[in-house]
Amino acid sequence: MDQKSIQNIRKRIQSIKKCFDEIDEEEVEIGFEPVKDFEDKSNYPIDFQIFMEEFGEILIKRPEWDSLVLNLEKPKPLVGLSDLYSWESWIVVLADWAHDDDFCDCKAQDVKIIANDVESMLYGFDTSKPPYRFLDHNAGVERNFLDWFVRFINFVVIDTDLFSKTGIKLKHLK
Repeated sequence: MDQKSIQNIRKRIQSIKKCFDEIDEEEVEIGFEPVKDFEDKSNYPIDFQIFMEEFGEILIKRPEWDSLVLNLEKPKPLVGLSDLYSWESWIVVLADWAHDDDFCDCKAQDVKIIANDVESMLYGFDTSKPPYRFLDHNAGVERNFLDWFVRFINFVVIDTDLFSKTGIKLKHLK
């Protein structure tokens, strides 16, 4: 990928960050901790690499009910992840995954999970071969990480009645 394309991705992510600064903290709490490096970073898509550098691990909550909207962390293996909960990860996994279980047409042993949402849907990457491919367990649809993130924020955070008064429109951040 050329430098101009990489720079455009970085600008898009920085635009998202600016939008988050305008969201009312009484409506949505957004906390993040940039992560400059993580295991096998160069094998992940460039949009995810830059996202982790700019945002990193991110937690989005609804303070009124103290409920999770999205928890995104450094990639962690799906197999055994339920054993890590609260020690090394806040990602909620409702089942123990075995090496040969299928996850979005991949073997569980080849999946690294990065996030879960309010409905305990999991999001991650197929790490069987580089470049790693983003997996959306909820939709079962292939898309890139950044498009998924913007879509998630648009439909789960911004377009609900609770958050519509923030006036933030990520839809136009291309």
